Amino acid sequence: MKKIFIYAYNLELGGIERSLIGLLEAANPNKYEIDLFLAKHEGELMGDIPEHINLLPVEKRYQAFGIPLTSAIKQGYLFESFARFIAKPIEKLLRIVKKDKALSVEAFIYHKMIIKKMKAQEKKYDLAVSFNMPYYYVLDKVTATKKVGLIHTDYSTVHIGTKAIINMFERIDQIQCVSQEVREKLISSLPVDEKKVGVAENILSVNSVKKAALENVDDMPNDSKYILLSVGRFGTAKNFENIPDITRRLVEYDLDVKWYLIGFGGLESKIREEIEKNNMQNRVIILGKRENPYKYMNACTLYVQPSRFEGKAVTVREAQALNKPVCITAFPTANAQLENGVDGIIVPLDNEGCAKGIAELLKDTEKLEFLSNNCKTRDYSNASAVKDILDI
Repeated sequence: MKKIFIYAYNLELGGIERSLIGLLEAANPNKYEIDLFLAKHEGELMGDIPEHINLLPVEKRYQAFGIPLTSAIKQGYLFESFARFIAKPIEKLLRIVKKDKALSVEAFIYHKMIIKKMKAQEKKYDLAVSFNMPYYYVLDKVTATKKVGLIHTDYSTVHIGTKAIINMFERIDQIQCVSQEVREKLISSLPVDEKKVGVAENILSVNSVKKAALENVDDMPNDSKYILLSVGRFGTAKNFENIPDITRRLVEYDLDVKWYLIGFGGLESKIREEIEKNNMQNRVIILGKRENPYKYMNACTLYVQPSRFEGKAVTVREAQALNKPVCITAFPTANAQLENGVDGIIVPLDNEGCAKGIAELLKDTEKLEFLSNNCKTRDYSNASAVKDILDI
């Protein structure tokens, strides 16, 4: 029996988290003994952890992360509050020094500081997997014969301090990227040893998705000819703040559309601001968090992923598994996501090009049906990818 340790941040609704659940469900309990360590025991997917997975106790120091700084201080997280207090100014200073306004190192600084104060895991493992970046907990607090770090996004588009990330990559035994394109982008953008960089695609529990999709939807009325849906965190990568403008352009194409958004995140106020600015209050509807996004996918006309960058979006494959037509923007790794014109379409990333591409597709009922039928013939589970992580 192979002893495996898996680290992840939490189990909130997100593509990375759902792919983790897919991995845990696909892992043979007669072959793998898995201990799951979550930084925070929270999220709508906590109840989806399979019974054969051993959930380890939470680490107290992690609980200061993600709550207001004043609350962390009141709860006695003094060192953790100090780490958070100085991480942001350091990031701002480095942005000035390096002349890079998009530089993102706050999480790296904070994690590195607090993990030094944490207690190490006593058990020895055959394999330790860090499902999230940064990899510091697995590197510094877990004893394992081999250590693996996963990459879920296109790091050629993410501004992280090169020195910090290269040092982390040098210390990890193996890096597994979510697609071949993400692997190539990583190797071309950072001085990393390509011999230790492989591919492990996200694993999807198709049966669970299809079962959940059968539930009734009562808050997404079918009162427009075309119902569009996007699911994801309200952050820079997903580009949801441009949806109101794209929707306005679709209306100008004389299309009766409603675009629903499922998710949460720091840019929600910006999205609402853009809805008001474009006068799309009756066309763009924020549903917020939904524990079961699949029933909404099943009810939409078209699933749209208008991202600026992705690794390989789990939500797109979930929609395809439900035989829905999907449309994605031309982010750098888009061609790894689908076969353009066969099981989905790729449209330009700019708002006008995106709106034009969506409009042309919506007006072509035969094309919509063609995309849907092709999805029915494909396997989007990637269940065989278990070996690409757990058999390293």
